[in-house]
Amino acid sequence: MKTTKAIVINIFTKVLIWGVAILTLAAISLSDVKIAAKADILNSAECASKQDSDRISVSSEKSQFNANEIIELEFHVDSLSEISNYTYQTNGFSIINISQQGRSIKVKLKYDGVNTNADFKLNVKLKNGSAIEDKLYSFCKDGMLFLSDGSYGEAKEKYYLYANENSILTENEINADRDNAISKETIVKKSNTKYASIKSNTIPIYTQLLWRDDNANDHPIAYTKFDVIDRGGSSTVTNTYYTDANGYFPSGITVASPANVDIRIYAAGSNTSVHKKTFLGINSQWDYLRSDFDPNVITMIFPVTMTTDFGRVQQISQALIFADRYVTTMRGSSIASIKAVYPDNSTHYNSVTEKIHLLGEGSDLDYADWDVIMHEYGHHVAHKLGIDDSPGGEHSSSENLADRYNKSKGIRLAWSESWATVFGGMAQEYYASELTNIDGVADGAYSDYPSAPNGTTLYNYNTTTTRIGEACELSIIGVLWDLFDNDTTETHDNITFTHMNF
Repeated sequence: MKTTKAIVINIFTKVLIWGVAILTLAAISLSDVKIAAKADILNSAECASKQDSDRISVSSEKSQFNANEIIELEFHVDSLSEISNYTYQTNGFSIINISQQGRSIKVKLKYDGVNTNADFKLNVKLKNGSAIEDKLYSFCKDGMLFLSDGSYGEAKEKYYLYANENSILTENEINADRDNAISKETIVKKSNTKYASIKSNTIPIYTQLLWRDDNANDHPIAYTKFDVIDRGGSSTVTNTYYTDANGYFPSGITVASPANVDIRIYAAGSNTSVHKKTFLGINSQWDYLRSDFDPNVITMIFPVTMTTDFGRVQQISQALIFADRYVTTMRGSSIASIKAVYPDNSTHYNSVTEKIHLLGEGSDLDYADWDVIMHEYGHHVAHKLGIDDSPGGEHSSSENLADRYNKSKGIRLAWSESWATVFGGMAQEYYASELTNIDGVADGAYSDYPSAPNGTTLYNYNTTTTRIGEACELSIIGVLWDLFDNDTTETHDNITFTHMNF
């Protein structure tokens, strides 16, 4: 007798075959899209759905230099196309020499010793028309220069490691310096709002948290955890709260004096959190302390930007929070909490540790890849609710994975990757009215951001035209999306499950 699980898989297979048969070719062709997994899966960990394309990376024999040393770099272009031309911009470095050899560009730089931070950016145009870039960041202190291809903050973290190992700074001094650097971000002051947040006796102070994207658009840090620490009483009392949908503090928080208030803000919701890797290799939760409340200002708005890793993890946290809220809304209860680690050296979900790891090195950082972040969260949902049985492995969205592996593994892997992708797209569509003016979000497509200006759209959920069977991700994605959506323009699609039924 067939088990219930076997019957369900059989029915699903038949539904897929039916769906693939009735879907007609759309106007968009994906023949030029190259799709490949970025990481292998070990110990049942699920793979990221990041997509490969023309890329550029920088390497050096070391990342730590004496401030007077000549820095030798090599930028390598990973593409089938040849380099057409290149340009560069430098800030704080002098160019000693720059030359091209095939798909590599070698650069010699010298730090000018003026500013703490310096950077070098290389822009490359390929003969296939693609434009790619990479940027090198640096931080200089105590006569040493530290390099990173991720951010100034990452370069400074390398200094912290050096300073701790050489007894220049203690770990407490390093943490204090981190908090001080973040607290210097701009404070925008307003006076016209209806939200009463913190009160000193009868005088309200209105407080809002925002994150500012790479295009300088502000968005609320919604549903986010924070602590209010009142140092005005006889003892320090800490209370934990969450911001509302607009990033405002809730009303009714009363303190003795705003001048004696500390606010500790986390990259976390009620069921999600983002963690960092310290130089000791221990994951600790991202947070920072603000102590700059002005009792003479009625409204204080604290924006965090994408120039710091804390700003980046706030954007990651927002993607996770909305994905988690979607699950809770659809099923009436939450699932197990999730931790994400950023910055890391690859993007994937590990079903053993139940953690999401997000790429934070090189030029293709995943802090703004909502499609990728929600895809990885989708793997967590599928794992906890028994929606898939993924064997893990390398995968390409446009190939029949049964040809790469076998039919059983190919179908299970393609289903797992497809379901996670569609989950992310549906969650964004559900909250489209709240997630406005964010590149690549709630646009009905899977995008890779920020590998190109405003992201690279890899495929549209509703118009994908790949039709090569039940072990192909794009074929399954097209069927699943048609089962869910309410597109009345497609004559072959007469089914609309909507969010809750799906």
